[in-house]
Amino acid sequence: MRDLIRSQPVYEIQYYGKTFRMNAAQVLHDKYMIWCGEQLWSAFVLASVVALVICLITFFVVSWILGRQGKQQSENEITGGRQLTDNPKEVARMLKKDGKDSDIRIGDLPIIRDSEIQNFCLHGTVGAGKSEVIRRLANYARQRGDMVVIYDRSGEFVKSYYDPSIDKILNPLDARCAAWDLWKECLTQPDFDNTANTLIPMGTKEDPFWQGSGRTIFCGSGIPDA
Repeated sequence: MRDLIRSQPVYEIQYYGKTFRMNAAQVLHDKYMIWCGEQLWSAFVLASVVALVICLITFFVVSWILGRQGKQQSENEITGGRQLTDNPKEVARMLKKDGKDSDIRIGDLPIIRDSEIQNFCLHGTVGAGKSEVIRRLANYARQRGDMVVIYDRSGEFVKSYYDPSIDKILNPLDARCAAWDLWKECLTQPDFDNTANTLIPMGTKEDPFWQGSGRTIFCGSGIPDA
């Protein structure tokens, strides 16, 4: 063993201008060398922890930036045209700002001014409130004194709104039906022709002579000067 130790190479270590000759065993057991090794290991551990923290922070920051950019790119971008909203108050505010709001409202949403003479489409299942909306529109029309034509197939609106002093029922099966005067309804020849075409429609298989003759007789007997 002594021969083995003696055969180990000797290292020259320079320290502040001094030269120390030490073999491997002496270097491993030297207190200063041990302290330097501990300092090196502590610095390595600290550097590893700092590098790990920096990597984690960088990873989360990059992930957040890429995620935000991806979300922005996946969202719809409005470049023009109309926008659909489910906030009636916002629409009411815009209409009022532009001076286009009407006194007629459907719920919290006013319709566009003078658009009540245009078409409205109400669709929904049973009990969704279609008849309620129509009733509210009828109430507005009644308050304003507007003239309204209601096709009341079930008779519900007749029960709720019929006023014999101002309303007219056009139903030949109803005793309250207004009397129909043909000569007040038809004033010109085209009026009689249109009425005849409605009352006597043309068939698909029958000889058109009979329908045409009936229309001719109707118009001829209806015109006072005929």
